[in-house]
Amino acid sequence: MTDQTLTVAVTGMNAKPENPGPGLAVAQCLMESKDFNCRVVGLSYDALDPGLYLKDYSDAGYLLPYPSAGNHVFLDRLAEIHAIEKIDVLLPCLDAELPGIIRLNPQVEEMGIRTFLPDATQLRLRNKDKLPELAKYAKLACPDIKAITSAQFFDDCQDKD
Repeated sequence: MTDQTLTVAVTGMNAKPENPGPGLAVAQCLMESKDFNCRVVGLSYDALDPGLYLKDYSDAGYLLPYPSAGNHVFLDRLAEIHAIEKIDVLLPCLDAELPGIIRLNPQVEEMGIRTFLPDATQLRLRNKDKLPELAKYAKLACPDIKAITSAQFFDDCQDKD
């Protein structure tokens, strides 16, 4: 284990049974690791997200503005949190955040915060509708996929007796 303690900010700290956020599992792994020394700062979009308050999985918790508030509002809030917590690494864990944070990555890195993100092209390649193409490239088996573009699909897909 390294002597250096990194501060890692993790998004997606919701732990609702009907919609669990992946950030809580990421934070848990970081906190329980015997090989990685870090402080975890939980980030979430809702004050009722229980992951913000689970002291076993984060050392601090903060709210972020919803993406609809705009990039500048997100960056301002991240800068406020960074001024308090001295974030070394930002790990966005929600799919919906990735395009925006990838676009903002130069400004995030200017703050001194590192990320581990694909570029925009790599992100598009991992879209579910690109899975067969990616699997072929990686020489992996892939099941057939069908895009669902309307709720009518669920009426038409059932066996009719």
